[in-house]
Amino acid sequence: MRFYSLLFLLSTWFSLAQVQLVTTEEMQEIILNQQIELIDVRTVEEFNEQHIEGAQNLIFDEDFEDKIKQLDPSKTIVVYCQTANRSKVCSELLEKNGFQKIIELKGGLDQWVLEGKPTQTNLENTEK
Repeated sequence: MRFYSLLFLLSTWFSLAQVQLVTTEEMQEIILNQQIELIDVRTVEEFNEQHIEGAQNLIFDEDFEDKIKQLDPSKTIVVYCQTANRSKVCSELLEKNGFQKIIELKGGLDQWVLEGKPTQTNLENTEK
């Protein structure tokens, strides 16, 4: 019995990383109240057209795993894309690479915009 308790404890400890899926409302609170790395994994063109204020563009491509090495693993990483498909894969890669605090925006930027949340553009350099 003691062996199984130890095994359970170890498996729980090694699987602490998990991706938290959040709504747009929760995302706004997180952005305002936490030290985070806000990552937009869409293309440069998509990012320049419209993105969440404070986001950095870290394009999801074949070099993504190398790019995430520039992120601070002690911070909470918040990931989004257009529809939450790419960000799901990116979240899994972050988890695989040892990041412990990963948050993903449910519905992506499409949901964010649908709910009237503010965005920025690099084309006009003004808020939408």
